[in-house]
Amino acid sequence: MRNDGMLIAGNGDGSVFLVELEPSVTTTRYYGHVKPISSISLHPTENIFATCTPASVRIWEASAHSTYNSIGQSNENAGISVSFASTGLVFATASKSGRITFFRTADAKIIRTFDLEYTVLDMTLTNDDQYLVLLTPEAIIYYDYDNMAESITLPLRGKASSFNVSSNGNVIAALTSQGVFAFDIRYSHNAVAHHTPTSPECVAAHDSGAICVGTESGVVYLYDDPKQKPLKIEAHDCSVTAIAFSESRLATSGGGLAVWSLYDEEALVVQQKTGMELNNVPDDMVTLVSRLKGVSDSLQIVAEASDILMQRLDVIEARLEAKGL
Repeated sequence: MRNDGMLIAGNGDGSVFLVELEPSVTTTRYYGHVKPISSISLHPTENIFATCTPASVRIWEASAHSTYNSIGQSNENAGISVSFASTGLVFATASKSGRITFFRTADAKIIRTFDLEYTVLDMTLTNDDQYLVLLTPEAIIYYDYDNMAESITLPLRGKASSFNVSSNGNVIAALTSQGVFAFDIRYSHNAVAHHTPTSPECVAAHDSGAICVGTESGVVYLYDDPKQKPLKIEAHDCSVTAIAFSESRLATSGGGLAVWSLYDEEALVVQQKTGMELNNVPDDMVTLVSRLKGVSDSLQIVAEASDILMQRLDVIEARLEAKGL
C-alpha cells in the first residue's frame, strides 16, 4: 500500500490487482508476467508501480485513460523482492542468492549491481533513502544506500520467514520460527518478543511503533505495547495472506481486501471484483486508533523539542567560537 493510503497492489499468478480508493473504489487487473509475481512496489507519489519475478522485472505507468501500460522491462537480475527509492527515480531488486540490482524507473535499465554474501528472503528501501534493509534467515541487515556498506545488524531468534519495515525505516516486525518480534532502532538493536497468536502468516510495522500480525484463522492482531495483550480484529473468514500499513490506514487481505482507517471509525471492504462500504469498526480497533494517535502526537512533541534543543546548541557554539573558545 502506498504511504498516502490511496493505492493498493496485490499479486496473482502473473497478474496484478490494483485497487484505487479515491475518488471511488476501482479494482483493475493487469497481466504482465508469465510466471507468478514474487513482489510488487508502488511509486511513493506517482501512479507507477514495479513488479518482479525470479526471471524478469517490469515497470508500469498510468496512461491518460487511467489504465496502466508497461514502459520498461528487464530480463536480467530480477528476483524475489522489489522496492522503490523515496524519490521514485530508482528502484531495486534482490535475488535469493544475494544480488542487489538498482534500476532506473524511466525505462527499467540497470544502473548498478552488488553481490552480497547472504541468502536473501526479502528486501526494502527506507523512505529517507538512507538504508537498504535485508531479511536473511538469521538476521536483519541495514546497508548504507550510497555505498552498500553494512551499517546495522539485528540478530533474530529462530529462523526468519517474513518481515516488514515501517515507512520511516525505524520499526520492524519479524516473524520467525520462535514467534513474533519487533525492533525500534531509535531505542535499541535488541528484539522485543510479542505474544504470538496461533498460526501467524504475515506481519506489518507502523511508524508509531505498532505492529500487526495476520493469522491462518482470518484474525488480525494489533500490538502497540508488548506488555499488553494485542487487540483482536475478526478481519476475514479465511487465512490472512498479506497486511500493510500506510500512514493512516491498515490493509488486510484474505479472500478479499479490507481497508481500515487508523484515525476514525471507518471501514472500507473491497472484493476483487466488486466494492462496498461498511461502517462497523470493532471497539478494539477504535481503542487502537486512540493509542496510535497518542503515540504519534508524543513522537511529534519529542521531535519538536529536539529541534529546539539543537537550535540552542548551535547558538551556544557560535558564541563560544566568537570568544575564541
